[in-house]
Amino acid sequence: MTLQEYLKEQLNLQVLGKLGTSLGLRATRAVPIADEVLPAQLDQLQQIARTPEGSQQLWDLAQDRVPAGTVQQLIGTAEKLKTLQAAGATLLPEVMGPSYIGEVSRLAASSKISEAQVRQLMELLLPLLLSLIAGRATAEKLRPEALGTLFGGTAAVSGVAAATLSSKPEVIVEQGTPVREVPVTRTAPPVRLVQEEPKRRGFGWLWLLPLLLLVLLGGCFLLRGKGVAGLTLSSPQSAARTTVGGPLTFTGTGRAGETVTVSENGAAVTSTKVDSTGQYSATVPVPATGAHTYTVSETGTNMTLNRAVTVAAATSAAAVASDNAASVTSSTTPASTPLAITAPTSDSTVQAGALTLKGTGPAGTELSLSEDGTSLGQVRTDASGAWSFQVPSPATGAHTYTASADSASSDLKLTVAAGTAAAGTCSETFSLSLKDGQTVKEPFRFGGVGSGKSYSVTVRRGERKIGSKVLPLDSSCGYSYTSKPGIGRVTYTLKENGQAAIARTITLNVRR
Repeated sequence: MTLQEYLKEQLNLQVLGKLGTSLGLRATRAVPIADEVLPAQLDQLQQIARTPEGSQQLWDLAQDRVPAGTVQQLIGTAEKLKTLQAAGATLLPEVMGPSYIGEVSRLAASSKISEAQVRQLMELLLPLLLSLIAGRATAEKLRPEALGTLFGGTAAVSGVAAATLSSKPEVIVEQGTPVREVPVTRTAPPVRLVQEEPKRRGFGWLWLLPLLLLVLLGGCFLLRGKGVAGLTLSSPQSAARTTVGGPLTFTGTGRAGETVTVSENGAAVTSTKVDSTGQYSATVPVPATGAHTYTVSETGTNMTLNRAVTVAAATSAAAVASDNAASVTSSTTPASTPLAITAPTSDSTVQAGALTLKGTGPAGTELSLSEDGTSLGQVRTDASGAWSFQVPSPATGAHTYTASADSASSDLKLTVAAGTAAAGTCSETFSLSLKDGQTVKEPFRFGGVGSGKSYSVTVRRGERKIGSKVLPLDSSCGYSYTSKPGIGRVTYTLKENGQAAIARTITLNVRR
């Protein structure tokens, strides 16, 4: 049985109808939306699975982020459907990219269904597809990195850039190859079927599944009825790193009428419309000094382009005013402050408990800190180049701390002395060294101070619990936890033992 036949068998009319009913839609209204959503999602999954790394990423997502069970089990109750949709809500933007937002609006307008219902149906369908594909790979005893062979080969869909699952790409793509126009044959059978036999619209997924081979060979946009135009990025320039000292303007070409969005670390910074001539221009306010990676995306396609820029320290206001007045006094950019850990003194002994590192570096630069090779997180230098970071409860003994940025690094060797036992219970205000939504490199360590005698930490991937541990408070009322959970989004919940209230919950994006 081919993958297409397997999906047709599992995602039948009864299943799609039940998904629609859970959202307050009749099957006759939900199925036509699924007819467009499923081929597009399957096409995107095939794009990602083109490489062994992409196949492994899809496998990890299916195992870590999608509830386990058969299709009937996953949609068996209202609570199960709610869990499935919650998984899809995090997967949809990560897998499909920013373009899914435009698809939601388009499908809602054409079907007269609310955007919320269209998006929720997308959120239900994507984890089901991932679960079925991973299940098929397991049944055929495929290795995770070979999952892509299920799609009948790893040839790319013509002209469509492969999606990235990382919100912070490890490899910077300076400029993608423009998407080539996919010719649309106006007499193609799929188009005539939709136009000439509307009475079969409610059963579209059943008769469209045999055409998935066409989708896998590049026909996804034909089924969606939208042509493909090339998204290009002409500025900032395509040099390895472009240095700027003020507002940053992105210009290029796209499909007239579409919205182009500029994002950084998954968050939209600015957006603009492509004009009637196919040109766009979007200006980002003056970014902080240091390295940035921006992603440019266009609604209506899965195309994304990335650009790395380094923002120079701005000249002083007085110097700018002097230049504008054509003064003979010239302005200069302050010299970059060297990267260094300045306190405590190297090779010194410090008391047990929270340790504060201090140092210098280029103004506005994000530094990565580590302890004996274990990540502690990041810190950003201020306008003067100074920084400080409170290390959570280091263990007794010798440690080496490292601050790094790009290719520069600075080491500090310290010895932590043993502390005396705390008298009674602690009464410190709870603190946590990492922030919600932060990207960290495994292994990493976090901690802080708190009250009582101990805290417990529970670790989850989606709804699945993957670990827990009791963290006793030390002599300084501090606690510490070292984690190596694997890549992906991981949630940590901390609470004081003996107390019902949760002290803090954070979700981290873990990378290698």
